[in-house]
Amino acid sequence: MGRILSSDEEDPRAGRRRMSAPLKVGIIGLAEAGNLGDDLILIATVNAVYAASPQAEVSFVSFGQVLDWDRLSQMSGRTYSVQRILARTEIPIFRQNARVHRDRDVVIFGGGGLLQTSHQINRPYGWLSYLPSAGTGSPRVLATGLGLGPISEAWVHRLRRMGTPFDLSWFRDPDSVALSRDELWWPGEACRDFVDEEFLLTLPFKRKERRSGTRRLGIALRAWPGLSVDAAASHVEAVARRHLCEDLVFFVLESNRGRGVDVNFSEAVAKRLSRPARVRAYEARVLIDFMEDLASVDLAISMKLHSSAIWGAFAVPMYPIYYAPKVAAFFGVEYRGFEVVDEIVPVPVMTKNAPRAQETIVANLQELAEKRGAEGSRFSLADRYRYQVENLARAAIRRLCLLPRIKKEPSYE
Repeated sequence: MGRILSSDEEDPRAGRRRMSAPLKVGIIGLAEAGNLGDDLILIATVNAVYAASPQAEVSFVSFGQVLDWDRLSQMSGRTYSVQRILARTEIPIFRQNARVHRDRDVVIFGGGGLLQTSHQINRPYGWLSYLPSAGTGSPRVLATGLGLGPISEAWVHRLRRMGTPFDLSWFRDPDSVALSRDELWWPGEACRDFVDEEFLLTLPFKRKERRSGTRRLGIALRAWPGLSVDAAASHVEAVARRHLCEDLVFFVLESNRGRGVDVNFSEAVAKRLSRPARVRAYEARVLIDFMEDLASVDLAISMKLHSSAIWGAFAVPMYPIYYAPKVAAFFGVEYRGFEVVDEIVPVPVMTKNAPRAQETIVANLQELAEKRGAEGSRFSLADRYRYQVENLARAAIRRLCLLPRIKKEPSYE
C-alpha cells in the first residue's frame, strides 16, 4: 500500500547517511498541481527511481491536489512510500526553498516545461530556488525530460552568466536542446518525454466499454490567444459532422479542483455547439478513472501534448491543434505558428536515437549518489533574497489588483 508522510511528520529512517542506507531522492516538478500530464510525469519519475533503487526514500514538492497513491499501489502492484512536501511562498530568512531537499543524495529536476517566462517573469527562479546551494555535501542534481522556453532575453543572460545548475541534463525536444546549448550555453542531451507509449501502456487502466453504439469525439483544448470560442466550436462541429460523432466529451487536462480558465473555455465552446456535449475536468484523486474515460474515444481533437500522447498510445485518430512547438514536434512537423489542422495527422513512429527520460534516471542515479557535492551553479544568497522580495511584492500587488474578482474566473461568454 502507498503511504504519504506529511512534511511535518518525522521519518523514522531519517538521518542515516551510510551508503548501505536507503537512497534519498528529491523530485522538483509541477507535482499534484491539477495537471494530468505533470502528475503522470511524477508517477513515471517515481517509478524510475524505484527501478534504480527499490528501497529509495522519495520526496517531492506538492501543490496540494493530491494523488491517490494507495489506489495507484493497489492497481499497479507497486508499493509507493513517498513524502509530500507542500509548496509554500518563500519568506526571506525564515522560509527558504533551498532547504527542502538539502538532506537528499540526489535531486531530480523536471520534466515538463518548468523553465519559461511566458506565465510569470521570475518563473525560472521559482523552480531553480528549490535546488540546494552548491558545495561540499550538497546533493547532485539530474535534470531530465525537461522542456525549456520561451525564456525572456533578460533571463537568458542571467542563466547564461550563472552557468548550468545541473550535474547531468537531458531535454525532451529539439527546441529545448537548442535553447540550452546555443543560448544558455548549458550542456545537455536529447531524451524522450516521460509520458511515452511504453509508460502509458504499463498504467493500470483499461478503455471503458460503452453501451451506446454512437461514435465518441474527445476534445482537449486550452484557452490560448488566437483561438476564439466561435472558431473552436466551428471546428468541433465540422469534425463531429464529418465523422458522424454524436457523443462529444471535452477533457480539460489542467484545472484547480475542477475550476480554471481552460474549464471556462471548454464550457463556453460546448455551449456554442448544436448538439449536447459533456465537459470533464481533471481531478488528481480520480486519475485512473479520468484516464479510462479519456482512452474511450473513437476520434479526437487534441491541443494538449499529453492528451496527444495518451490518444496516440491507444491509436486514436487525431486532429491536432499546434499552439506550441512541443505539440508540433510530437506530430513530427515544424512549428510555423498557431494552427488548427483540418485533417487527421498520424503520430510518427518514435525514433530510438534518444533515451527515454526514465532510462537516464535508472542509468545515473546510483553513481550520482556516490558523488555528493554538487558542481552546478546556484543563485547567490543576495540573488535569492532579491528574487524573494520581488516575488512577495508582485504577489501582493497582484492580489490587491484582483481583489474585486478574486472569486471569479475569467468568463468566455
